[in-house]
Amino acid sequence: MGAYNYMDTAILGLAQGILGVTDFFETINCQEPNGITYGYPIFSPSGNTGIGYNAHQTQAVITTSGAFTSSDTAIIVTLNGVALSSVAYSSSSAHTGSLVVVAILAALPTGSTCVFNDSAHTFTIYSPGQDLTATLASSGGVTATTAYTVGASDLFMGVAGFTQRSLRSTAGGYTQNDPMNSMYLGFIYVQCPIAVTDGQSAYVIVDPTAVATINSVSTKTQGSLLTLQPQLVQVLIISRPNVCLDRQPQDLE
Repeated sequence: MGAYNYMDTAILGLAQGILGVTDFFETINCQEPNGITYGYPIFSPSGNTGIGYNAHQTQAVITTSGAFTSSDTAIIVTLNGVALSSVAYSSSSAHTGSLVVVAILAALPTGSTCVFNDSAHTFTIYSPGQDLTATLASSGGVTATTAYTVGASDLFMGVAGFTQRSLRSTAGGYTQNDPMNSMYLGFIYVQCPIAVTDGQSAYVIVDPTAVATINSVSTKTQGSLLTLQPQLVQVLIISRPNVCLDRQPQDLE
């Protein structure tokens, strides 16, 4: 275990060894730029489940204060810190919004989407595998706010399975473009930030300022990372809808 530096990078392997159970794996290509450590969650974009990322806030919803008007002669969207080319009002609010969508999609990688709802005054932007930041400013009277969340198109595939080969100098894990063992059915032990009872749901907690890990488990919905407490909780991982279980969880004495 010393080769993996930290307890949490080896915890999946420990759980398998202690329980002596056969877990279920599939191979997924790692597309996370900084790699994925053993025991961390894997998410794939819908329609392309052969690639996997860590959990990210992949959806940004920009809400404007109202419809675009002729006074909005310079509408500028900033994506991930980069200002896009200015868009000017053209014929109607709906048409102007569509021009903004074109500018946004041109700046995002393949697989991204952007939907403009003129009635709700929203731009819903999705880009797999990254924590989006997005703002909109206008020379006219329109102002905007942005909310971030995990994209509905992100599918939880399981957790990165333990292997005896370490690909990093400081921790065991998979590097970008490496085939990963993804455990889609089985048990792992995780650190838990709050008190839980048997049978409660566990959630991956996602924060744009830190890598999301399944070590951060809560019975609440997705939110900010919490301070971890030194207690272990057993979590049953199921990322397939119709899996039959032939074994029960065991307690770690």
